[in-house]
Amino acid sequence: METLTLILCMMGGVLIHFVFKWYSALKKGVKFEWKLPLATAILSMIVNGILILIRADLEGILPFTMFTAVMYGYFGDSVFRNLMKTQKEKILK
Repeated sequence: METLTLILCMMGGVLIHFVFKWYSALKKGVKFEWKLPLATAILSMIVNGILILIRADLEGILPFTMFTAVMYGYFGDSVFRNLMKTQKEKILK
């Protein structure tokens, strides 16, 4: 049950980041591109889900509480998005 709770909290963090990006685009009047944010959100959920599943091995390095699971989801999505943007720019050059 704790694993499911942590995964849901992490997904909530990813959703919060996604909604902030969507709201920011609406506020600026810019068309929101769905492909990159959706891809990074899925990658973040997969990686963070795996980290939650193997959290017993990572207890000394990464603490896992409901709050930190939300933060890992939020910041993980941000990190993946920046990595994807960097790679996209290299590919387009």
